[in-house]
Amino acid sequence: MVQIKRIQETGASDPILTRISEEDKVPWYQKPNLRYLYFMLFPTCMGIELTSGFDSQMINALQIVPSWKE
Repeated sequence: MVQIKRIQETGASDPILTRISEEDKVPWYQKPNLRYLYFMLFPTCMGIELTSGFDSQMINALQIVPSWKE
């Protein structure tokens, strides 16, 4: 409990995670599970980026219609 409190006060990272990440010498593209994860996340992220402005464009276009102003 004391060590956790000391880490939070100093703002240092968790020593276990730091040690594990430093010991891991295999790049992400050589790990099948991470390749699959990134492969599945890429279309999701691109879909969000492609459709993020669509709804605001539709609202702005509807405000031009005369029936919207009435």
